[in-house]
Amino acid sequence: MEEQQMKKALSIILTVIMLLACLSGCGNKTDSNTPTDTQGDTTKIDFPTEDIRVIVPFAAGGNTDSTIRALAAAMNEVGEGYNLIVENKPGASGQIGMTAIKHSAADGYTIGAISCELFLQQNLGLAGDLNLNDFDIICIPGGDPYGLVISANNSNFSTIEEFVDYAKANPGKVKIGHCGVGGMTHVALVALQNYFDLEFDLYTYGGSADCVNAINSGEIDGTFTQPNPAAAGINSGTLLMPVILASERLESFPDSPTLGDEYNMAMRGVVILGAPKGLPEEVFQALSDVAYEAAMSKTCQDQLIALGISPYVLVGDELKTFMSEQLAFYEEMCKDITIE
Repeated sequence: MEEQQMKKALSIILTVIMLLACLSGCGNKTDSNTPTDTQGDTTKIDFPTEDIRVIVPFAAGGNTDSTIRALAAAMNEVGEGYNLIVENKPGASGQIGMTAIKHSAADGYTIGAISCELFLQQNLGLAGDLNLNDFDIICIPGGDPYGLVISANNSNFSTIEEFVDYAKANPGKVKIGHCGVGGMTHVALVALQNYFDLEFDLYTYGGSADCVNAINSGEIDGTFTQPNPAAAGINSGTLLMPVILASERLESFPDSPTLGDEYNMAMRGVVILGAPKGLPEEVFQALSDVAYEAAMSKTCQDQLIALGISPYVLVGDELKTFMSEQLAFYEEMCKDITIE
């Protein structure tokens, strides 16, 4: 009897040991799709620990400002501890604001919009002491081509053909606004002048939104801008975009013809998020990751589309390739541009 009880007890003990071993083995097994405590910690840094200043080198309401504000709001949503505060510093085709970014501490707490107009300014000798190499380029969230915008109430022209004919017949009479010598809006109109042998009366404003307001008030006859600053007026019928500098028509403005193919005047202005050169690698990667997630979010892209801005997201190697190709493109284009 005692022997049977002993065997039964040993059997129970062995069963318990085997069960515990099984449970222990199951507890130590790791699913390859489930993060563990050690995964990702090597790249996790204590950033940010304070507000991030975002400088926009153009006036509020323009394409760059609207895009950066949409991106900043999305980064605040998706980034843990992120609080980006946008500050406008317009003037001199963006050089005032970009100079402020360049001379800020390279710690990730001052970033901003790096104007794609530097592609032009570098090649035209108008960049001063600024260069794209002065910045760490973080992300491109979107961009659109430039178009000629005029008032729908102008009795002298409503199409690009009428515009060119009238300008040729009235040298120096057509008043055109731009955002600073050497900027995209200025070079676009100079290119149009050169191709069609025209002469405009030029006026300088702080940003595209200011140019559009000047058209509405009758101060000027037109301007070159991306669609966003003029979208409300075009959609309401008070403004017209008789031509865009692109190789294909825009889905948002299908009635606007193009000049890109025939005259090699395709100009896409992208919005570039950058920082002072020399960001610590881990800070740069943190900003790049959050910016990409934000730019790809439905909230951000829906907001850009509603503003008439095309989402066009680039980071990493694709961004580097794009920047290199754009520098080469504008170098070639600027060979035919003379700025007095």
